[in-house]
This record gives sequence, C-alpha cells and structure tokens, in this order.
Amino acid sequence: MLVNKRFELMNILRVCFVLVSLLMLSGCIYLDIACQDTAVPLYPKRISGSMHLTDGVDISHTYYTNTVDEQEPDGIDQTFIPAVKAIVGISPRTDIVFNYAYDNGHGRRTYSGDYRSYSYDSSHTKLGIKYLLSQKGKTYISVLPSFYIASGQTYGLRMDDSNYRYEYDLRGMEGQLLLTHRTSQYISATLAARAQFNNIEKTLDGSHYGPYFTANYGVRGNFRFSASIFHLTPELGLEVLPIVNGETVVIPITSLGFGVQF
Repeated sequence: MLVNKRFELMNILRVCFVLVSLLMLSGCIYLDIACQDTAVPLYPKRISGSMHLTDGVDISHTYYTNTVDEQEPDGIDQTFIPAVKAIVGISPRTDIVFNYAYDNGHGRRTYSGDYRSYSYDSSHTKLGIKYLLSQKGKTYISVLPSFYIASGQTYGLRMDDSNYRYEYDLRGMEGQLLLTHRTSQYISATLAARAQFNNIEKTLDGSHYGPYFTANYGVRGNFRFSASIFHLTPELGLEVLPIVNGETVVIPITSLGFGVQF
C-alpha cells in the first residue's frame, strides 16, 4: 500500500513537472477563465494532467479608474495564453483541481502620444474541489468552487527616459456548475455556467489603488474526445464583464486542451 501511494505521488509530480516545463517554453494580468473540464469524476483513474491555450482576460480592467495604467472604460484586454491543469481523484465523487497560467514578454508601444518600451509578466494560480452532485445514466452534474490568486507587473521606459512600474495583485473566488452527457466511452459534451468575484489592488508608480471588487460571469460548452490515456477538448463560450464606472463588455472565450490521465 505504501509503495502504491509513493508511486502515485511520483506520477503526480512527474505530470506537473512536464506540464510546467512545456508552459515555460511559451511566452498584463491575464486570467485563465476557461472551463476545460467535465462533470464526470476522474475515479477510478487517479491522475489527469493537461495543457491548454485560451483567451486570457485582464480582470484588473473590470474596475475603471482614470489612472496611468492604460485602461479604457469600455474595453477589456485579451491575449492568447497557455495554462496547465492537474486533477487528482480522491474519491468516487470528489476531485482536487489545480490550474496554473503564466505569461511574460516585452515590446514597444505608443500610449497618449508617449512612446514606451515595456516588459511584463503575470501568474495565475487556482485551486478547487469538484464534487459530483448527481448521475442519471450517462448524464452527470457537478459543482466546482475554486479560489484563485494572481499577480503581475508591467515596467519600462517612457519617451523621456523616465522609468515606470505598474504592479497588480488579485484574489478571488469562482464557482462553476457543470452538466456532462457521455455520448459514448470516447466522447462527452459539457455545458458549464460560471461566476467569479474579484478583489483587485494596484500599485502604479508607487501609488496604491484599491481594493476594488468586481464580478463577471459566463457560459462554456466543450466536447471531450478520448483515446486510451489521451484526451482532446475544444471549447467555446461567452463571458459578461460589467466594468465598474464603465460599460458592460461581452467577449468570446475559446480554448483548446490536450491531456493525459492514468
């Protein structure tokens, strides 16, 4: 029994190491708000690891302030980001779900007539518990509450050679309701409804702003195609982001995931 537990732990660490290594090859606070999951518990398999690409959303822009961090009252920044997910089945009805996304880069841009160089990096970590509420035949219903933390910074030089630095810290909670129908052993279709609550703090050139509280919500739909230990998950959805002191923005969220489970 002890040997089996050690073997499972080594498998978990191996999957996480490979996925994070792949993630670091790719490469300003963008959150991964894709679902990339199903309502079906992982059990009797114990470990699942996947990597996906998705439309990352800058949640810090859901609270508009007339500050220096290039925010608009009627727009949300998006970029395509990589992320990883690890799932551990701890009982026939319960899974622990871990997500991690990281993004960095550099470049040049013009903002309000000011030509700047910039570098940025951000990270997003999320931990949740998925619980199977009911199963009727091939139809499953689960809930997935999660807690997340995120942080990041953008820094560089203005046209007059002065330095600037914008730092962001976010904390929040997310809830998802998942409905999955397994059309066969190899194909399942999932509909997910989600809501998210955010606590946002900013430090812009040494001046602190916040905390600000915002919320956003949306729906996702995906298909999961499985073969042996592998699975592929294309997903499409919509997210509603009410900008406090600004407009309400509705944006598409797409993602594509590939993973293994054993």
